[in-house]
Amino acid sequence: ETDFLSVGSFSGRKNFTTLIKAFKSADIEGVKLKIRGDNEDIFKGEGELIESAANHERIQFIEPLNYTAYLELIRNATALINTSIYEGFGMPNLEALSLGVPVICSNIEVFREVSGHCATYVEPVNELELSEALKEILSRDSSQRDKSDRVKQASSFNISAEGEKLVNLITQTIS
Repeated sequence: ETDFLSVGSFSGRKNFTTLIKAFKSADIEGVKLKIRGDNEDIFKGEGELIESAANHERIQFIEPLNYTAYLELIRNATALINTSIYEGFGMPNLEALSLGVPVICSNIEVFREVSGHCATYVEPVNELELSEALKEILSRDSSQRDKSDRVKQASSFNISAEGEKLVNLITQTIS
């Protein structure tokens, strides 16, 4: 089974609208889009688009999962898609890369920092560019080297060390 996966809270900055439109326009036979989120109520403002996505045979909304099941969902994805307009860090990208899963994400600074050369970047609200990236990633022959590059990129982040840097920066700023 070929699945694209997108995860996150259902808020406007996550840009699920562009993702859903791009996925529909790509019209890739046999491929599903799974969206795992925290709260469908926030989608109310999106009205018809979200309703049509919920009724689309190849778009599936997934309730929150325990962390083990969540990681298994990522591991089984063909690619993680993250079309956020802005983010603080990009943990789903890091989780996917650590599992060797390809990432298509918004061309924003924090994602370039987290994903390095191991992601396919698109402009966040460019439906056509995202649609083409979805098609392209399916035609790409992903080698074991690509997978190990992704894992290596993810391993370059040490959450404890990054937290320590932040604490030091804050301490210097207020001193």
